[in-house]
Amino acid sequence: MKKGKKRLYIHIPFCIKRCNYCGFVSSVLKDKRELSNYIDYLSLEFELYKDRLKDNIITIYIGGGTPSLFEPYEIYTLGELLFKYLSLPGEFTIEANPESITRDKVLAWRDIGVNRVSLGVQSFDDEVLSFLGRPHTAGDAVDAISILKDYFDNISFDFIYGIPNQDMSIWHKTLKRAIAFGPQHLSLYALSIENGTTFCKWYKRGKIHMMDEDLVVDMYEFGVHFLKENGYKRYEISNFSFPGKESIHNMGYWTYDEYLGLGVSASSFVEGIRYINYSSMTDYFKSLKNGAYPIAYSEKLSKEKMMGEYIILRLRTNRGLLIDEFIDIFGIDPLSIYKDKFAYFIDLGFMEHTEYGYRLTDKGILVSNQIFVEII
Repeated sequence: MKKGKKRLYIHIPFCIKRCNYCGFVSSVLKDKRELSNYIDYLSLEFELYKDRLKDNIITIYIGGGTPSLFEPYEIYTLGELLFKYLSLPGEFTIEANPESITRDKVLAWRDIGVNRVSLGVQSFDDEVLSFLGRPHTAGDAVDAISILKDYFDNISFDFIYGIPNQDMSIWHKTLKRAIAFGPQHLSLYALSIENGTTFCKWYKRGKIHMMDEDLVVDMYEFGVHFLKENGYKRYEISNFSFPGKESIHNMGYWTYDEYLGLGVSASSFVEGIRYINYSSMTDYFKSLKNGAYPIAYSEKLSKEKMMGEYIILRLRTNRGLLIDEFIDIFGIDPLSIYKDKFAYFIDLGFMEHTEYGYRLTDKGILVSNQIFVEII
């Protein structure tokens, strides 16, 4: 891993409701006072990590859950916490959902230094949104986008494809409508069935069936070509942007930089050790009350595991695996270990040489998960 400057992720585990597909750690907000209480505990965690925060953070990302549930006064309280412990970096992102965006909140985000917003649109089709269990309509998304565009010039939209009741026509209309708003960045994610979700229960009961894999591939390929025609560059398997508008924070994950995660269930990766916070709010609060790090699990990664993870993450990007960078990090030429596997994938047309190393071809991207399993 690349040591030194770190990325900071802050997890906000509250939502208005659980979406049918969501496998992230979050809970339905029952009392507004939970939000302020949560910030109080975040402040205790900030204090524990103060030496790692000062002058070391190069990006901030507030995710969830639904961070846009915070009211303006709570946003300013969080901002004071950030100002106390660190210098604001060049990129500061907050995730938001359309139903909880107001002009006052957006102004507060800007005031505390947020300069990039990731909006969970997911679809512009109301029937699809209802099936997903989203708490907003397409109209809510349009209204939210209108507000955001008045204050930010770096906005990202998230979309889901491969949804059982979604066809190519709906997908085309969604992307066409999306680019009409001129977002600087888009993320396209194929629907997956996660354990413990409503969709998982429905799937086991036969109430829903996954979309035909060939159609899912067609949707992805259409998205890639459509966005390319409209000026967006694919810089990672699921992520597209105008030149210079890539997510700097997320690129840190894919280039194996260190990161620090604060909040319930947040993950950190520092000096070759992976830490994961308690996913239970009760355990998280109890640990911090006792002045202890709220870490539920930690693992010192072996060199072999880190090399495998690095290659997989790097191959997700359009630049791919960089030989010299790998040698700088691990002190070994990757070809001494992976040469035969790379040759195998090249013969299949799944991988290609570059000036600096290796990357997946368009054909390889479509079977990337299988390739990653083979590499590990």
